[in-house]
Amino acid sequence: MNERKDFYLSLACLITAILSYVFICRLYIGIPLSIVSVILFFYHRKQFEPNRVATIGGILGAVNVCMMVLFAIAFAIFFGTLRMSGTIDWNKVFESIEFYY
Repeated sequence: MNERKDFYLSLACLITAILSYVFICRLYIGIPLSIVSVILFFYHRKQFEPNRVATIGGILGAVNVCMMVLFAIAFAIFFGTLRMSGTIDWNKVFESIEFYY
């Protein structure tokens, strides 16, 4: 029974990490999937012996989270410098955004 649980947990960790890269353009899907992958990785490490499938899933999820954090920092710096120089009007930017659901 524990072997099956170990297998399914490590497989879930890998699948959520892969799906986080598939849905990277939809940040509200991709980022939570990568966070879930990292959480499943640490839960798997706590409950069972480490295996390659869960380790790869955890690493892929962690790389995705770090990549998105660095991407957010770069955008914050970029838009912060634009706002400080006064070259961007945020009211026009927010009015022009169209959200597709």
